[in-house]
Amino acid sequence: NGDPFVEGGRTVTFDGSASQTLSTVLAGGETFNNLEINNSGTGLSLASTDLTISNTLTLSSGNITAGSNTVTLTSTDPDDLSHTSGYIIGKLSRNLNGAYSGQDYIFPVGTSSYENTATYNFTSIPTPGYLTLEFIASDPGSAGLDLSEDGLTISDQFTDGYWNATRTALVVGNYDLDLLAYGFDSYSFGSSVRILKRDNGGNWSLDGSHADAIDPPPTAYRTGLSTGISASS
Repeated sequence: NGDPFVEGGRTVTFDGSASQTLSTVLAGGETFNNLEINNSGTGLSLASTDLTISNTLTLSSGNITAGSNTVTLTSTDPDDLSHTSGYIIGKLSRNLNGAYSGQDYIFPVGTSSYENTATYNFTSIPTPGYLTLEFIASDPGSAGLDLSEDGLTISDQFTDGYWNATRTALVVGNYDLDLLAYGFDSYSFGSSVRILKRDNGGNWSLDGSHADAIDPPPTAYRTGLSTGISASS
């Protein structure tokens, strides 16, 4: 689309079952007020365009395949992202605000094969800003291991993937983190599975407190983290 799309105050829905592609030559990508993805097929693919939603994003069915682009939700209410099925394959950026401290911000991300949603809950957000998250399906490496906690030696990392989080202007207090780990099968997924963190690609380290992982669905938990979100360059 080479002409400006005026989003107004309405909802745009991508539905059906055939694959759909969104493209634009406009600088800054395409913007919608309310967007719903309800495609029972492969969902929506972004071709050479970022996608911005200024009010609500509803994921009913089907993925958004972003490629190297970014899906950005500029509204700050955690409930403005409704998730039933489908997720973002690529980068999802959300605008966080201290008015919603103590509420869950969900980041439905994953790969073409698996959902790997992350859920953040911040005790405080002193400075609002954007948190951008992407799931990367590759081995994150073992730099910094072994680690020890509660009498357990942590010597191996799952090689199936990792979550990459960056912040823009954002300053947060402590936070709890839940990670949905579908497709993590390089090791058995038991209650002792830990969430590790690193800043700017450094060594793995422990922060906060462990809470027992569960399966099903395979989910790892960590409470009281204070670091581990790198500033965007």
